[in-house]
Amino acid sequence: MIKNWLRTAFRNIRKNPSSSLINIFGLTVGLSSCLLIALFIRHELSYDDFEVNGPRIARVIMGYKFDGGGEMRWGNFTSTKVAPASRILLRSTVDWATVRPRLRVTTTTPTSLKVRFSSATSSAF
Repeated sequence: MIKNWLRTAFRNIRKNPSSSLINIFGLTVGLSSCLLIALFIRHELSYDDFEVNGPRIARVIMGYKFDGGGEMRWGNFTSTKVAPASRILLRSTVDWATVRPRLRVTTTTPTSLKVRFSSATSSAF
């Protein structure tokens, strides 16, 4: 059965080379796109899998408007007043007694790294 399918496929390729080339090229592009998207999703979902306490890690993404402009800029940089403001804004939705100590990492120069560990009080910020 497979032998007949292959024979028919090769006949069609010889009979219509341009449409066969377009079909084979489209199939190749589609399969490689699907594989690249799957690899990208797998990589994104594996973020912090190596960390024992990975599910408890949160990354803060803030939105800012600079110089009174109308455009919002989003980034993983936060100001020093984020913890006190979040305590006020999220008072009813977060049980702050269960918040664990946090770590702030900042780079001062490309070759140095400053790490500060603090307790869960808002005065640390």
